[in-house]
Amino acid sequence: MKSAICLAWLLVLCVAQEQQKVTDANNQFGFRLLQRIPIPSEQNLFFSPHSVSTAMAMAFVGASGETQQDLRETLGYTSAGLTTDSVPSAYSQHTHLLRAPSNSTIRVVNAAVVKNGYTVLGEYLDLLRQSFEAEISYSALSDEQSLN
Repeated sequence: MKSAICLAWLLVLCVAQEQQKVTDANNQFGFRLLQRIPIPSEQNLFFSPHSVSTAMAMAFVGASGETQQDLRETLGYTSAGLTTDSVPSAYSQHTHLLRAPSNSTIRVVNAAVVKNGYTVLGEYLDLLRQSFEAEISYSALSDEQSLN
């Protein structure tokens, strides 16, 4: 029984560490992004670093080779200690935590829109659904209404 309790505690600790790595990477990326966005002196700017980071993470898990390595560095995964293979599960845990009931209200919705007729690997779409709880939709992406 003690072994099972210790094993469960160790598993919870590992999950918490992966979630913290996602948070660290998102914070690093968000601050770097804010420094690079040109802001006119008399205007306010609102953007969601979490949303941008999540969208880029969804691109990251679908990339490979040099593109994936560049995204890994840019998104702060290397310095946060996230391995390429751990990103999907870490984001899954992170998204689940954000959607859990709490005293505050936050609504997190992830989605991917695929152009009609464009072939996307089923494994990639499954990964988006499972790890990011993303909704997948298809569109012509050719008229102005679709693009907005």
